[in-house]
Amino acid sequence: MTPSINDHRNTQLSLPPQIFAVSFFLLLSSCATMEMGAGDESVWDKPESQQERVEVIEPPAAEKQVRYPRPAPERTKTQQAPETVEANMGLLSNLKNKTQPEQVASLPKAPLYKTPTRSPAPPKAEKKDPLNTRKIYPHHALYPPLDVPAAELPQSFLDDLDQESLRESIRRQLYILEGKAPLEQVRLGDLMVTQARLYDTLVEFENLLDAELSPEEFSQEIRERFYVVPVGTGQHHRVLFTGYYTPVIPASRTWSDEYHYPLYRKPSGGESMEASYKRAIHSQRDYGFHLVASTRPLELTREAIDGREVLADKNLEVAWLKDQMEGYFLHIQGSGFLQFEDGQLEAVQYMGSNERPYKSVGRMMINEGIITTGQGSMQGIKRYFREHPEDIPKYLFKNERYIFFGMGGNGPRGSTGAELIGGRAIATDKTLYPGGGLVFITADKPILNSSNKIVDWQPFSRFVLDQDTGSAIKGRGRADLYFGIGEKAGAQAGRFMKRGKMFYLVVK
Repeated sequence: MTPSINDHRNTQLSLPPQIFAVSFFLLLSSCATMEMGAGDESVWDKPESQQERVEVIEPPAAEKQVRYPRPAPERTKTQQAPETVEANMGLLSNLKNKTQPEQVASLPKAPLYKTPTRSPAPPKAEKKDPLNTRKIYPHHALYPPLDVPAAELPQSFLDDLDQESLRESIRRQLYILEGKAPLEQVRLGDLMVTQARLYDTLVEFENLLDAELSPEEFSQEIRERFYVVPVGTGQHHRVLFTGYYTPVIPASRTWSDEYHYPLYRKPSGGESMEASYKRAIHSQRDYGFHLVASTRPLELTREAIDGREVLADKNLEVAWLKDQMEGYFLHIQGSGFLQFEDGQLEAVQYMGSNERPYKSVGRMMINEGIITTGQGSMQGIKRYFREHPEDIPKYLFKNERYIFFGMGGNGPRGSTGAELIGGRAIATDKTLYPGGGLVFITADKPILNSSNKIVDWQPFSRFVLDQDTGSAIKGRGRADLYFGIGEKAGAQAGRFMKRGKMFYLVVK
């Protein structure tokens, strides 16, 4: 049976979908690659950028004959501009007949680029609220509470000196404490505190100074932020205060009939020895006695050094003084200034001692009835020996302790290493009290007239720093107040001997 037209129409051509997709893709590809006319624009063409429109310039024929190694073309998205290509081709031409060092020297220099400068940022406005925005402690720690003995505390914490001298003393001591081991413990009477706590005490105290509080508010903040630790002897914690200062003494660099009392530097090992000879019993090879030479340490007492002059002719003198008692009290003070004949003023510093025990000359003279207690000051002792110079060896040589000196330095320094400020430093027994501690003291101070004579005594209180020690300052109830430099300071220190009270401040 012959199929009809309607049968053909109803018959469907079944092709796999994969064959249909491939056929359609080939059809589109052939349409995209057809040639276009000169004036036609292809939708697939990408407009050339200014850097991509480069005209290739052939080098001259003479240069084509020379074969130079050419660097491999860089794989970049853009090509060099025409003027850069011409410059590079000319550079190769110039390098033709040059040696390698000449070629390197003729290469173009790299461009210099200036670092862009920025205008400084405007300073930030500081918020003046030290009580709420405190300085951060370098050793952030929670300190244990202290078992402070019960005592009557000061009603107010007033200071009779300028605040700037106190700030400067604190800054100098903080610099010293920065080099200490933070966890090292030091003694404060019956308590123990760390070096970090001493440092943070000064930092916190600076916060209070910056707050510019009223005296009442300041005293209240002291009680809230610090332990106030009373020290001293007895039920009422009393302290005997004396004074010291830095003298200015006339001196010479050479010996003369006027200047003939030496200041010595500390002898070294060989310089502190002397020759010794002893008699030996004869041996089988020798008859009679003979001497055997050896060395022994020098006896470096005050009597041996100043009386028998065992250190003479050893080139140990640093200066010569004309007043023996000025030299003795320089030993007591530990440091001073020398005024030389040419007008030059130089500091002389403590450089060690003979490690012999100290004995107070004034106390000996008072006990023997030579002078009264009122004459036991530095001025009274000097006056007595000027009137009785024959007694100088009798009493001075009983104090065996001898001090050695060295020239140099900017001023007096305490045992902590900090430079001292007059009125702001005390010396204490460092086996009992910490170097660098903040202290509040109360006592009576001398009032001088224009002739440096005492005309009155007035109560005072102030903050000081424990920055020094002394061979005569021993025990819980002794402290030495530093008065400063010069004659006026000496007049105050020489007569200052008063009982008072002393309190250490420790941050909570």
